[in-house]
Amino acid sequence: MARYFDVHPDNPQKRSISQVVDLIRNDGLIAYWAFDQSGNSYPDYSGNHNNASAPAGSWTAAGEVGGALDLTSASYFAASAPGSASVNTITSQVSIAAWIMPLAAGAVHTIMSRVINVGYWKLTLNITGALSFTAGTRVVASPGPPGDGTKWVHVAASYDGTTARLYVNGAQVAMANIGAISLAGGPADGGAGGYGPDIGGTYDGTVAYDTDIYYGQMDEIVLYNRALTAAEADALARGALPARR
Repeated sequence: MARYFDVHPDNPQKRSISQVVDLIRNDGLIAYWAFDQSGNSYPDYSGNHNNASAPAGSWTAAGEVGGALDLTSASYFAASAPGSASVNTITSQVSIAAWIMPLAAGAVHTIMSRVINVGYWKLTLNITGALSFTAGTRVVASPGPPGDGTKWVHVAASYDGTTARLYVNGAQVAMANIGAISLAGGPADGGAGGYGPDIGGTYDGTVAYDTDIYYGQMDEIVLYNRALTAAEADALARGALPARR
């Protein structure tokens, strides 16, 4: 028999355990790209319509869950979504999570980034192959690479307005107090002046194309405007995904 309970005293609607799990997993969700269909247009299943596009030939059927983004042959541009009001709610906290096939050391490879008023917020594999998160100009990195590139690995970064944490396959691998950093990157209405997130690259406004492209495969990418808890990062790594809207 299903068990029901109240989510919040101000909202007396009874919900099942599975409904509550979906609510928690979708709380603060800005975008969810599953990359399950071929082509170069990828819907955002968060309900916020932050649909992404990529160069032709940027898809593979052999993802961790269904299909995956494959930027192995990309040049100049990775995948991207336009600026929006929902993306612009990322002002003081952020979380990014994805399944990746890790790439070799020797170059920076961007999993996701966004140009903000000062610097970027971004999740990358740095030049040593280690998982790295940047907020503004502050950086925290893991002690070593998340994997050897032979199998899919789940990676995540969370920043709660003070502390940044990195996770590999649900386990915390790095933490640093980097202080309060503004993540604002555009007007609240998503209008002119705000860049959207780049998936698999870092936009360089000087040369007007993407650099540090992730020349490999990524899947099931989620973006939040809040810090995921350790339990939530672990759940994503164990296969839990947001409800599709």
